[in-house]
Amino acid sequence: METFEKKPKPPRPAQRKPTPWADCDELLPATFAWDSPALDLPTRRDSASLPHILAMDRATRELISWAHAHRPGDLADEAFEASARALHEAYQAWQDDNLERNAIVPHCAKGCDACCRQYPLGIHAFEVLRIYTAIRPTPGFPELMEACRTRSEHIALMQRLVTSQYGADGWDAEDLEALAQEHDFDQGHRCPFLEADGACSIHLIRPLTCRMFLSLSPPRYCSAELNTAPEANQVTLPPEEAVTLRLERLDRVLDWWGHDGSLFGSLVALYTSHCAL
Repeated sequence: METFEKKPKPPRPAQRKPTPWADCDELLPATFAWDSPALDLPTRRDSASLPHILAMDRATRELISWAHAHRPGDLADEAFEASARALHEAYQAWQDDNLERNAIVPHCAKGCDACCRQYPLGIHAFEVLRIYTAIRPTPGFPELMEACRTRSEHIALMQRLVTSQYGADGWDAEDLEALAQEHDFDQGHRCPFLEADGACSIHLIRPLTCRMFLSLSPPRYCSAELNTAPEANQVTLPPEEAVTLRLERLDRVLDWWGHDGSLFGSLVALYTSHCAL
């Protein structure tokens, strides 16, 4: 059995009180709030941010309507693609506005690909369907699916290993999952969509998870060796809470293949299900 050097159990961060946002009848009521720095940003639902948030919400509602109107097995069409593109573009505009007005300067750039060696989670079903539809006609598609399968099998192996080696030490399920991700990252596996020059081959349609992860420290602190150093400063800027709640509804409506919230595992499940139809 594969073994590895055990890591210390991390302290549980203190819970933060949610910040009340301005009311907006078009949006679902926000029932939770993100951790810092997203929690601390003063622009999450003000007059400048609200148009971007509403654009994300409208695009999500369009995707929900599309999912209700289509059958399991239907791939993305032009209407789906237009709504998915609008959602991602609205998020990017919202993020850019927040970064500028809060004087946040990421160090991320093409070729800085350490984050592309993590196992992406928090992926939405519409993003999996969008990526699958786009790459399905491309050369090497079966090989891409096999690479995704290999990555999903490796994270499953890490999950079993950390459960067997840490389970008796008082780690809960959330800590064990984070630990599996950390050990997987330590081994430096490349994303199947990462090209030799460090560019993302699906950059224009990359998921929100990839878009929202930012490094405010120099790229060397994104490495497995230094990403836990005190100088490392990686943050995530997820969409506004009400948008996320709507996206969770979309996940439930759209999913017909067994979406598990991951990118690689869900792509393989969609590939398997679609081939079986």
